[in-house]
Amino acid sequence: MTGAIARPQTSMGRPGTAAARPAPPKLKRKQIATVEETSAAPVVPAAELITETAPAAPEETFLVEEEEVEEVVPDTFKAAEAAPANDERGGLVQKMMDTTAEFNDGSQNAAADIDQGEFAREKLKEDLELMIKELEKWRNETKKYEVALKDKEAQGIGDTQKLSNVLSQLDDEVADMRSAVRAAKARIIVNNERIHEMLNNI
Repeated sequence: MTGAIARPQTSMGRPGTAAARPAPPKLKRKQIATVEETSAAPVVPAAELITETAPAAPEETFLVEEEEVEEVVPDTFKAAEAAPANDERGGLVQKMMDTTAEFNDGSQNAAADIDQGEFAREKLKEDLELMIKELEKWRNETKKYEVALKDKEAQGIGDTQKLSNVLSQLDDEVADMRSAVRAAKARIIVNNERIHEMLNNI
């Protein structure tokens, strides 16, 4: 069998029975692909066999262990299984969002009520200040007119008093003149009597 092409031995194990040899290594799919690529490489012919009686190494048998394939669950099943949890989470999130929205609405309404109340208080304060200013103005006007009226009354009383004094003086003068006239008449009468007496004595 000189010149025959021998298959390359992948390992040089100790010759013996197959039962005494260790179990061949288990290869996975990636390792199988590597072995196949190695087998496909060009075989270099051996120069010469040593002896024909040399026991040929039995071909090694490779046990292929199927790689456990991870069961892929379709997304539809995952979505269906996760749907209840997602629904529960969605319900909780929706409740939280609704509660937050109600709280925000309540806060906005409370803020609006506070703003309206504050505006009403400010308006009432402004109206009260205007009323106080108007009242002070009318008080000042009333005081001014009261003072003017008192001045007029005082001035009128003074004029009347002056006129009364003048009239009193005139009355006194008239009385004095009447007294003088009466005295003059009395003297005239006395003088007339004396004249009559003198004429009777002649």
